[in-house]
Parts: sequence; structure tokens; C-alpha cells
Amino acid sequence: MRQGLQQPLPSYQCPSSVGPVLNGYVSPTNNYNFNVTDGTNTYQIARSNYVMVANAWDSTTPPVYSIQYGPAHGVGFANSNIGLRDVLDGTSSTLMVGERAYQYKKLNIVGGANALGFSGSNNVQSSSYARKGNGMAVIGLTYNGINALVGGEHDVRGFSSNHVGGALFTFCDGSVHFVSENVDYRKDTVSNPTYVQDINTVFQRLAVRDDGQPVGEY
Repeated sequence: MRQGLQQPLPSYQCPSSVGPVLNGYVSPTNNYNFNVTDGTNTYQIARSNYVMVANAWDSTTPPVYSIQYGPAHGVGFANSNIGLRDVLDGTSSTLMVGERAYQYKKLNIVGGANALGFSGSNNVQSSSYARKGNGMAVIGLTYNGINALVGGEHDVRGFSSNHVGGALFTFCDGSVHFVSENVDYRKDTVSNPTYVQDINTVFQRLAVRDDGQPVGEY
């Protein structure tokens, strides 16, 4: 590369997203820490703007600790091994990867994502808490909807971008679609192992692979 030319962005970063090349995001309360560790040393690894879709709704528990509420119903979660046969709602109707900005609306730094990996040991240790917080470095939830601006401790879990009006998502069939931030969605709380039966909005239906409901217009 000739001197003076800017190095191109890696393919896992969106050109619209500002932020460092290496992701050392730590939330103000340390509930989210995207550094990785080998147990002795701490490292920052390449930043990404794309996370796998783990689940609908607001709880970070199903993607990492299924004992409490039952398993996640998206395609990416702790130790996931989802194949095409498992996407019962159809690959063209199920989200696989969603966009998350490092900072959006010029107000909220939410850390984007890591290109790969996270370290649960960076966080407070318990049955699920450590993996819940740091797991958001590679997975996301529908949570408050797209481009929500509620507070950094919450918005880290969701999907966001600096594109006007929504964010980009890759579906399980490999197609990429821009999903509006006005998509039909209502935040609900995961409260029992059969929560997936209560899915009733378009964004929730898109985020899970096996609720058995048709997807409306979005």
C-alpha cells in the first residue's frame, strides 16, 4: 500500500460506525467488558459491528444459562450448534446476524462487538452473570428494539447503527435486509420456560427460529 493511503476497514466493521480498531469497551459499571483474557493477561481484539441474533425479548439469561428460563430460540448463543434443519420458521424469515454500532446518535457508546470471542472471566462470577454481560460482545437481543436509546447498560444488548432509520441484518438464507427501527415490536420480559409461546410482534418472530408463526410486513 502506498504511503499516505488510509488502510481499508476490515470487512467486519461498518464504514458508518466510528470507533477504535481494537475493542476495549468497558461499561461504566463494568457489567460489560469486551476485553479478552487468558487468565493472566488482558487483550483487546478486533472490533466488529455485527453480532449473532441470540433471542427475542430482554433477558440475557437464555443465551448462556438455559436452566432458569429455557434455551434461547435464536441462532447464536453459548455453545450453539444450529443447522439449517433447526431453522423451523424458514431461513428467509429468521435473522442470523444484526448490526450494532460502537456509538450512535452521537450520544451512546455501546461498544459495538468483537470480531470473535469474549471472556466471561472478566466479569463478576456466578452461575450465569459473567457470561451474560460479556457475551454481548458477540450476540444480541431484540431488547428495546432497533436504535433504542434507553441507557448504555441496556442498549449494549440490542441492535443499532448510524444508518438513518434502522439497521442491517443478515438472514439465515444469506440475504441482507435493512430493517426499520419502526418495525412492529413491543418489549416483553422473559419470565418462564415457555416464553416463546407468547411471541406476538414481527421483530420477535424474525429473531427466533422456531416459534411457528408467520412473519408480517416489515
